Amino acid sequence: MSYNITFKKLDTGEAEFTGEISKEAFEGYRAHAMEHLGKDMEVPGFRKGKAPESVLSKNIPEMAILEEMANHAIMDAYPKMLQEHNVNP
Repeated sequence: MSYNITFKKLDTGEAEFTGEISKEAFEGYRAHAMEHLGKDMEVPGFRKGKAPESVLSKNIPEMAILEEMANHAIMDAYPKMLQEHNVNP
């Protein structure tokens, strides 16, 4: 994954991670997000959860898709960040 992470230990004993992910890597999460958002969606003319991505994208707000993509990216990167910086939450 193409991401740039900054780690900072805070005085309170907490840790702060900030970072960014490349556009190409982020776009790689679109299919997972669409699958997750569409699994229970009922679209006329399709079986429940079986509508193609092109149809789903017309029925799901773009912000919801982007949020789901971000969630998948974070879930994927979080364990790697912890391990890379030897942080035990």
